[in-house]
Amino acid sequence: MSKKVLMAVANYYTSPFQVGSHHYARAFEKLGYEVLFISNPISPIHKIFANSSELKERERIYKKGGESAGGIFYYVPHSLFTPQNKPFLSSNFVLNNWQNFTCPNLLNFIKKQGFGEVDILWFDSPLFGFLLDTITYKKSILRIADYSKGFGAVSDAQFNAEINIANKVDAVIYTAKNLKEKYDQIKDKSKMKYVPNGIDLDFFKAADRSLPQELEDIPEPRVIYVGAIHDWFDVDLV
Repeated sequence: MSKKVLMAVANYYTSPFQVGSHHYARAFEKLGYEVLFISNPISPIHKIFANSSELKERERIYKKGGESAGGIFYYVPHSLFTPQNKPFLSSNFVLNNWQNFTCPNLLNFIKKQGFGEVDILWFDSPLFGFLLDTITYKKSILRIADYSKGFGAVSDAQFNAEINIANKVDAVIYTAKNLKEKYDQIKDKSKMKYVPNGIDLDFFKAADRSLPQELEDIPEPRVIYVGAIHDWFDVDLV
């Protein structure tokens, strides 16, 4: 019987932002794990604030009932309302109960996929703390990639939920050394392990190293930023 990991994460699997948990999911697959990749839920309210191409992709995944990519099965839950840093939606009630308003019921969906019992229960989103009490697991891990209070979209309730998860899981891994100091609310520091972001050397070895034409007229040295330009991007510093 193959080993199983249930990953409860923020970003949907086909997101243009392929971050740490996406790579960990593929790493688990290479190690022979079956992976169920559940990302943050959507709701009808999302269309009011941002009816974007990203939302349409998440809706597509939901309506298909999830999709497979090799040994990884990914899914986007749909609820009547979801936690957001907005009036009412930032409340503890929404944070603690959104899963009860999913269609189909998220817990039933997870168990139907065969992930009611797993070897590893993995978190990088504070929205899924209820899984610690409803899923049978051998080990639980929270991955902290950033200081979540630095994001405007993260409510106080979500930050407190992240701390609650951190204090319950077996291990907390974090990507930057200063995060251990910032998360002083985590009681047992001995279970916190520094695991910096990795690099896929094979990807860069096989990459085309020729200079793109649009950069030819820019003199050296060149500094190139690849990533999102959002409220966390320090334009003045650059």
